[in-house]
Amino acid sequence: MADDIAVRLDRVTKRFGSVTAVSEVSLQVRRGEFLTLLGPSGCGKTTLLNLVAGFLEPDQGEVYIGETRVTQVPPFQRDFGMVFQNYALFPHMDVFENIAFGLRMRKVPKGEIQSRVEEALDIVRLGGYGARHARELSGGQQQRVALARAIVIRPQVLLLDEPLSALDKNLRARMQVELKEIQRRVGITTIFVTHDQGEALSLSDRIAVISEGKIQQLSSPDEAYRNPENSFVASFIGDINRIPARLVEVSGDEVAIAVGEARIRVPKARCHASRAGDPVWLFVRPEVLEPVPEDTENAILGTIYAHVYQGAHIEIHVEAGALGTIHLRTRDDGVMARWPVGARVGLVGDLGGAMVFPRDSRD
Repeated sequence: MADDIAVRLDRVTKRFGSVTAVSEVSLQVRRGEFLTLLGPSGCGKTTLLNLVAGFLEPDQGEVYIGETRVTQVPPFQRDFGMVFQNYALFPHMDVFENIAFGLRMRKVPKGEIQSRVEEALDIVRLGGYGARHARELSGGQQQRVALARAIVIRPQVLLLDEPLSALDKNLRARMQVELKEIQRRVGITTIFVTHDQGEALSLSDRIAVISEGKIQQLSSPDEAYRNPENSFVASFIGDINRIPARLVEVSGDEVAIAVGEARIRVPKARCHASRAGDPVWLFVRPEVLEPVPEDTENAILGTIYAHVYQGAHIEIHVEAGALGTIHLRTRDDGVMARWPVGARVGLVGDLGGAMVFPRDSRD
């Protein structure tokens, strides 16, 4: 099994003064997989990446690349390539020399440098761009040059520190597709840092969701989206409503939840609270809810206060009093006419995929 592991962190901790940025994290990254470190700013994801790269040294724990312990090995002696957020291209060099830089530092023969740089340019679809300078390239092209420079040295591991964040929305979407295709073709183990859920869901083989220096969930994107392990993951992955409620009854395969005046039944397997009377959070995806007349039995009641037209779908925002704002998403173009702003409305839906987590009574 050890041969299948490209990177291993063993109970790694990193502190900055009184702040613990990473707390006893253990993680194994499989060879050839695309693993994303996902979390909000300040959660510790970039610190973890820097610990793998050697830009930081852990206060406790060990770091391995392959079977080699590299905890105190300097970055230039670790077998990785890296793409930074700002690409860090050399402005005085043309594209060819930017990509060749790492090979020249490793004293690779001149003829081999030529063939490997040309191969890398072809992989990132920039064949013929070798003589151009970085300032002549678009943002997407610069990103691809940085990627080519990282993979041309044929490292064991590719580290990506939010490399798409500087691109505009449309270009970022295109580069997500290209990045995954390049990673698949090259077959390189990749660790990708982002705070963007969409990038994580679309690119990753697995996602490590991080909060307060700890991994909250490590799973496939689908598993993280459909079966979050705690309320933080449920809140962070994808759009979701977090609705205050109370656990009323646990019986058979279902639990009964009081949401305002409504009584809602949720599969018992989706409930992480166990005692009747406990305050809970009900997590519901906006796409499973729909508006109905307010006198519908067991509907959550509220008032529509905004429609947001998004082309392929419409966002509906409902003010539900003490329950807060509830968000719906529908492809029904007629919903705005049937349910105008200011209308009283009930909300129902298929809650088989809803999640219930404990809520502190002070929340």
